[in-house]
Amino acid sequence: MLGGALTPEVAKRFCARPDPACADAVLASVLSAETGFKVQITSVFRALLAFAKNQWGPKLRTALEKFSPDIKVRQAELILLGASKDPAAQGILLEALQKDPTKDSALGGADL
Repeated sequence: MLGGALTPEVAKRFCARPDPACADAVLASVLSAETGFKVQITSVFRALLAFAKNQWGPKLRTALEKFSPDIKVRQAELILLGASKDPAAQGILLEALQKDPTKDSALGGADL
């Protein structure tokens, strides 16, 4: 679907023309330990929002459990987790609501 690695150029093209056929691969790539450092979720999460689905919940919950020190990354992951409508995310989102840096993201309304 992506035709290779998610490079910054491929991510830029995806953001310009979001494609549901590529959304799963883009999410997997930005959450991957091996490739996530090349393109961060913060640069593509807005394009991914329209395609968020319940099946993304476990991947996003796992990513949040790893606790990125980058607040912008955590905020993007929380916004996508909320958009995924994953019922198992309720605990994570409620906890994030209790903290100022992540409160708005847990509600899905942060402006990154």
